[in-house]
Amino acid sequence: MLTTFRQGRCSAVAIALKPKDMLSRSVEMPQRVRERLALEMAYSAELSIPWTLLSDGEISRPLREGLELAVRAVGPQIEPKKQDEYGVALTELLEEGLSVEDAIGKAQRIFKVDRASAVAAFHHGIWHRTIPIDIREPIVMSEPAKLTDFAWAYQAAAKILGGNGE
Repeated sequence: MLTTFRQGRCSAVAIALKPKDMLSRSVEMPQRVRERLALEMAYSAELSIPWTLLSDGEISRPLREGLELAVRAVGPQIEPKKQDEYGVALTELLEEGLSVEDAIGKAQRIFKVDRASAVAAFHHGIWHRTIPIDIREPIVMSEPAKLTDFAWAYQAAAKILGGNGE
């Protein structure tokens, strides 16, 4: 999602970028990509935010450079090797019934990372499904999270984008 300013007014837009061969269906789109697109489409529709799907060949150079700059500025990250371990540890803490806030704090101490890195790893884990939090429910930091097996994501992707839902 991006915030745009036009004629002094702020509005939101959602843009998904995928390789041209995937959009032309010359290469099959992986199931996880289909699920993400379905979730993005549904979320944007629910919030009445315009959603656009672009291929890599449709992105202007200034927009590409701006997006690359924004991605680099997101914040600190845990090294990739530890990211999966962090997701496993955080999942175990959430399964024990800890609140989201307490689980992040405990994982932060276990992995000896700063708070910003721990929160960034939490968001990364949700997006990449290494932490099985059900994003259909509000995530209240002071309460235990509702966990999921992601069956609903497979079904939603199949319903919106076609396929067998596996």
